[in-house]
Amino acid sequence: MENWMVACAAGALLARAGLALYTCGLVRAKNAGGALLRHVGDFCLTALTFWAVGIAILDPGGNASVLNWHALFGLRGDDAALFGGHVFLMLCVTLLASGIVVGSLSERSRFWPSFAPSVLLGGVLVPLFARWAGASGWLGRMGFHDGAGASYVHVAAGTCAAAGAIIVGGRTGKYNRDGSSNVIPGHSLPLAGGGAALIVVAWLPYVLAFSGASMLTAGMIGMNVVLAAASGGMAALIVGQLRYGKPDITLTLTGVLGALVAITAGADVMSNLFAAITGAVAGVVVPWFVLQIDLVWKADDPTGAVATHAVGGAWGLIATGLFGPAASWSEKLKSLGTQTLGLLVVALLAGGLSVVVFVAMSRLVRLRAREADEFDGLDLAEHDIGSYPDFQQTTIKSYHLREA
Repeated sequence: MENWMVACAAGALLARAGLALYTCGLVRAKNAGGALLRHVGDFCLTALTFWAVGIAILDPGGNASVLNWHALFGLRGDDAALFGGHVFLMLCVTLLASGIVVGSLSERSRFWPSFAPSVLLGGVLVPLFARWAGASGWLGRMGFHDGAGASYVHVAAGTCAAAGAIIVGGRTGKYNRDGSSNVIPGHSLPLAGGGAALIVVAWLPYVLAFSGASMLTAGMIGMNVVLAAASGGMAALIVGQLRYGKPDITLTLTGVLGALVAITAGADVMSNLFAAITGAVAGVVVPWFVLQIDLVWKADDPTGAVATHAVGGAWGLIATGLFGPAASWSEKLKSLGTQTLGLLVVALLAGGLSVVVFVAMSRLVRLRAREADEFDGLDLAEHDIGSYPDFQQTTIKSYHLREA
């Protein structure tokens, strides 16, 4: 069973690669290389932070009340043999969570300060919430069900992304003085679409890695994941057709990804019908929140990470209470209450800690990039290179003047 878990967890890392491609495609060409490098740097720092501190907070053996000091800088001895597979799985999903925040900070944050969420999520939030949501955690003992981390991966990371997007501010030129919003299209929809397709493929091993104690077979869980994604994509296609008179590409991709996030919590306890319903609702709600966040709340989120993961994960937790195995209405109401409690605890604590971290970074080391660097592009300003030097035309406003 451990070999199955480790193999599926390794497959789940493809979702992290898909996130990198998705982010690169949805930012402008002058920021694409830097966005990719941020994903690489975040991957490295998150993995090291989880190994150094996160495992001790996760405490898979349940040996400590707060922090297992013996697990700092990795498991040792019998614990390494007993819990190594579970820890590797948690490392992989923690890497997925931290990658979510990279997109929300793209194109206007400085390189090194933007890694603060890597430390926060990898060292504290994901391990702590996963411990609480597990079978032996206080939420798990109350009956909270989160099959594959909709709360501690997606709601936590989506809430962190929201805090970062608000505090760092919108990209220069995104919002006008009259309150209207300008579209800043990404440079490569095929690249973003390829990233989304890779995420879809990776979502199957990701969810199946948690299926050891599932009520359903692996085949049924896989069907639920695919049906949810298909329903979410079709619902988003219809939303785009009704709103704009034409199917919208980015909203459809968002609908598919939001549905995948939503089914994460309950894929192991839902029937195929309820999985399809969960995905279809996400395919309507998540694209609507993308527009709401951008046009009404004025939070600039280039990749739609907040809506996809925070909103999609929240709906998935609620849907698990609605469509889970509870037999009577009283049991369903109790399950809904527990799911809502877990959702609120994760969202409020993750949001509060994220605000503290981002405000501290803004005050201490300046999180926001200079306007001139935004204009030139962060590839050139921070890395001295363009992503497409053979054909990209770049107008340099002040970069070389600053170096003179």
